[in-house]
Amino acid sequence: MRIELEKIPDYIKCAEHCSRFLYRPALNDLLKAVPPGVTVMEAWHSPAATLLAQRLDKKHCWSVGYSPFNFGFSVRLSYEGFPDMGNEMLNNNWYPHSRICDGQPEVFHWLGSEGAELINFETENPETWGRAVEHKIHNKYGAKFMLNPTMIRSLLKSLGMYHGPTDKEPPELREAFLAFCRAWNVRDFSGVTDLRFQRVLTVVSAQTI
Repeated sequence: MRIELEKIPDYIKCAEHCSRFLYRPALNDLLKAVPPGVTVMEAWHSPAATLLAQRLDKKHCWSVGYSPFNFGFSVRLSYEGFPDMGNEMLNNNWYPHSRICDGQPEVFHWLGSEGAELINFETENPETWGRAVEHKIHNKYGAKFMLNPTMIRSLLKSLGMYHGPTDKEPPELREAFLAFCRAWNVRDFSGVTDLRFQRVLTVVSAQTI
């Protein structure tokens, strides 16, 4: 799988630790919305960055492969002094994660032209926040998360976690599977056919361009 990313132009102010990459169409819309003075605090997260954040903060709301930041679909902005920032983002297909915006650093998700429809998956209940962008992820990449046995073995091999043949299922494949799940904090899995495992494996092994 390939995740299409493009660098945020240098004239956009970004925090020192920010990766400066976003999904290309999302970036195009962001550039229309963000005026000088607004700071991009967070953009694309690598799987390793998401895993680190999860380990440092047990309340971190997204895990590897399930964070919209892994796909370049999300940003965190600091826009104090720009009271209309939320509306500008909405006008350019970026929707706030929270229903409570007070000008402090805020997460926005890019939903593209489907936004008006996808946002109906969410309500005022905080437990529903993030459903819209999850649907956006599935619309774009969902088919890529479905792996056949040969693909699973090949991807594990590309990560250096499996060294057996790719055309059959030797005993060491289970050890590679368990090692991957431990390394990337995949929990409650049932085996190599587990959809959660396959999604995380797809994202961890994805190429970024």
